[in-house]
Amino acid sequence: MYIKTPPKEKRIREKKETLKVQRKRGKQFHFKINDMVRLSHLKKPFQRAYQQQWTSEIFKIYRRFLIHGKIFYKVQDFLDKEVVGNFNYTELQRVKKEADALWFVEKVLKWRRRNGQREGYVKFQDWDKRFCQWIPERDIVDF
Repeated sequence: MYIKTPPKEKRIREKKETLKVQRKRGKQFHFKINDMVRLSHLKKPFQRAYQQQWTSEIFKIYRRFLIHGKIFYKVQDFLDKEVVGNFNYTELQRVKKEADALWFVEKVLKWRRRNGQREGYVKFQDWDKRFCQWIPERDIVDF
């Protein structure tokens, strides 16, 4: 590459190459803080492609960082409990869910009356029992 080139020209070429490296942008984060994501399931041997590859539970990204030049994320659930582990962007899938979106209810566990309104204690489909909550009857929609 630099064989039979004068030293001055060699220095100019090297300077251009170092400037290219210095101008090179750092790695870009794929997700923002507070983005909602799903986690990928661990693949098992002989797992079929038609089986679900992602968790149905949704998490929020609350921290992102670099380790040895690789991008990692920390996630937490909707009760602000941290999920153990660091996740690479390939293990996360962005979800666009609005605040007023409908959630699937697996079962209404019990009913009560509060201030003249009937409320149901519901368990959401594919979510832990920690997320069960009282919801007014008018907000429970049957499909």
